Amino acid sequence: MTVRVIEPPPALVTLEEVKTFLRISDPDADSVIASLIVAAQAEFDGPSGWVGRCFGAQKLEWSTGPLGDEVWVPYPELTSVSSIQFYRDGQWLTIDDATYEKDATGFLRPISGTAWPPMTAARVVYVAGMPPGDPRREQVKTAIFFHVKIHFDDGDHNDRLRDVIATLLAPLRVFS
Repeated sequence: MTVRVIEPPPALVTLEEVKTFLRISDPDADSVIASLIVAAQAEFDGPSGWVGRCFGAQKLEWSTGPLGDEVWVPYPELTSVSSIQFYRDGQWLTIDDATYEKDATGFLRPISGTAWPPMTAARVVYVAGMPPGDPRREQVKTAIFFHVKIHFDDGDHNDRLRDVIATLLAPLRVFS
């Protein structure tokens, strides 16, 4: 099973939000802080992140073996499915989107009374990510602030801040 990012998520925090958190007004540090924001989000969010979930909306492609009766798509929150293709007899074919359904928990299944076509492999292109108003995103934003602070300040409280990040994100972690 492999998952690749086709369209990465937008930044969950802005440069100005992080500068306010760090109490920095000097523009000389902007490029460093902007880089740290990207690195922090990548450490937590989507396939590159250790949390196992998508926070910002991103388009992913999941390649796997044959689909079972019901399949869970990695990296919730599944918001939409762009396409499902299956490999058979040396070619990729598209499954009609009217023949399957998705549920709110990230499962895909053929509609009642049908089955997936015979296949040797499948790939699913989908969008995953928490909606903008989801309160769990605030936990992630705060974790990003602390992550940037650790790497920007390089101070004495790094272990304590890492514990805060782990505490913020632990309830959101997905184990596959």
